[in-house]
Amino acid sequence: MKGLLIDFLPWIAFALIMGASPIRQDAAIILAFVMCAIFDRQHLKQGFILSWGSLLFFGFMLIAAVLFKNPWIDGHIFLLSNLVLAAIVGFSVLIRQPFTMQYAKEKVPEAFWGTALFRQINYSVSIIWGLSFLLTALIDWKFNTGAGQFISYIPTLFAIWFTKWFPKWYRAKKLATKPIINPQPNPDLMASYAPVHDELDVQNLKVIGEIPADLNGVYMRNGPNPQFEPISYTYPFDGDGMIHAITIKEGKADYRNRYVETNALLKERKAGKALYSGVLNLRPMDPKWAGPEDEPFAVKNGAFIHIIRHADQYLALWEGGPAYEMTRDLKTKGEWTPVGAKKPIDVCAHTRYDPLTGELWFVNYSITPPFLSLHKVDKKGQLLQSWDIEKSHSTMIHDFVLTKNYVIVFDCPMVFDLKKMVAGGPLLSWQPELGTRIGIMPRTGGKMQWFQTEAFFVFHFANAYEQGHEIIVDFVRHEKLDLSSVGKGVPPMLYRSIINTQNGNLKHVALDDRLVEFPRIREDMDTLEHRYIYTPTKTTDIVKRRLLNALVKYDVKTQGSEVHDFGRYAEIGEAVFAAKENSQSEDDGYLMLYVYDSQTEQSELVILDARNISAEPLARIKMPRRIPVGLHGSWMPV
Repeated sequence: MKGLLIDFLPWIAFALIMGASPIRQDAAIILAFVMCAIFDRQHLKQGFILSWGSLLFFGFMLIAAVLFKNPWIDGHIFLLSNLVLAAIVGFSVLIRQPFTMQYAKEKVPEAFWGTALFRQINYSVSIIWGLSFLLTALIDWKFNTGAGQFISYIPTLFAIWFTKWFPKWYRAKKLATKPIINPQPNPDLMASYAPVHDELDVQNLKVIGEIPADLNGVYMRNGPNPQFEPISYTYPFDGDGMIHAITIKEGKADYRNRYVETNALLKERKAGKALYSGVLNLRPMDPKWAGPEDEPFAVKNGAFIHIIRHADQYLALWEGGPAYEMTRDLKTKGEWTPVGAKKPIDVCAHTRYDPLTGELWFVNYSITPPFLSLHKVDKKGQLLQSWDIEKSHSTMIHDFVLTKNYVIVFDCPMVFDLKKMVAGGPLLSWQPELGTRIGIMPRTGGKMQWFQTEAFFVFHFANAYEQGHEIIVDFVRHEKLDLSSVGKGVPPMLYRSIINTQNGNLKHVALDDRLVEFPRIREDMDTLEHRYIYTPTKTTDIVKRRLLNALVKYDVKTQGSEVHDFGRYAEIGEAVFAAKENSQSEDDGYLMLYVYDSQTEQSELVILDARNISAEPLARIKMPRRIPVGLHGSWMPV
């Protein structure tokens, strides 16, 4: 609606001046002509019918009414104006082109342009505006009085209302499917996945064993935790962020959990119900609650995937939207705008930190161009530079890696296809014929160099570093990502890619044959040559086959490994490394992770000695409640 009013600005200015005093007719015509010629020049270059029609009409009026003072034109200027506007709109419908910028390609996502749905919206709105101008002209011709002028506003008011109401109504009608009826309860909302809704503060938690004296700080972990019964829901793509924080000081532990109060969650709280459908089953939002940011499809930024600290800012991250800044005690401050940026920037869930420079890097993918962006922030939180990377289509790029001189992305063929979704297909689909491309860009900027290889998918990387002309990348490789057959086929395994930047050679090597995910390293080894990777796996006797119950410490130097088995009823998340004070080796520290026991339905924060992870835990901190299955978190020392 705002765009439509801007496109009509010369006409609005003309009508306001003429309405105030007919003797200002010349000034009104001159001003409208100047506005068309100068302020609307961009739309003139793009060939928009309203812009050119307006320029020609006010140019004609400048000659006929201002220079030659034609008396008939002077007396019927409003009649002429409305007839010309009706002709402009009618012509746009006839040649099947938008008459304003509002429904042009530049304002509509590329995948929707040209679809029957958006053509129908454009043509319907255009026809109503054309009829309103004709009706206004008729009223002005028949009732050229004070009362008649008042009545003449009614068609325009109706057209304004129709323009605001019809697109939402039509999209809802055409795109809404039958209600989601689940014959079985959603497993993503049951057992250890089930959300918790209360927010607690509990001090001095029970500890079995002893918390190391040099361990002081806070462990925060994020995860999807829908507050309202979802319209549709798939873990790990949907939900509301909930941070579970354990503060450790002088051998004691306190617990606090809070929702990340995103704009979307606040809107749902106001409505008292879920408003957003799941990402894999998008449908239009209730028009009563939908704002401009929810068009054409309402996608919810739940800020539920990760929580990090940088430049003394606590950032809750999502997939392809602004991060939310939190306080240390988990109050939501709002969308994060880095220092030097004019507004919040869209970022993904994973960041990469350079311990040598203090820089933090972000990547972001989008379902509309630009499909890939990179951002660099300095150690004080200042946005130093951003790059848009040219790509032909949108793909899911959940994580990336950094080396001393390069930023590396794996462009896997998990493709977002809006055209397919509008036609009734899935938004996200595996397209192996595209293969996987590995992109390498110098950290100083420059063109992204692409290496083509076979199709596979990466959710999470461990680390990357340089070794002469070679780049070494360790990650968990999925042979494919088929959301309809999760758990079938070749399991995700720990892999290494070796990329020679001098001769272009590329090699992939399996490091282990166990099913693993969520690899982590000691974070101050990012960009440097690492030795150890810590990653959850599962044992053959695990009860809940979908989950993980053991932790592997993998030594990439010796190719050996050590395992801590938490038991067949255990369910674990990723392990986060906390370095010892004055540590003497890469593994001189602690591993912290949440462990859930499906028999007792209780959760613990377990602390392991990273040098000897198969030994009994150093400490098991009893949680005051079940901690639902989550995603990523960070250890933040004092």
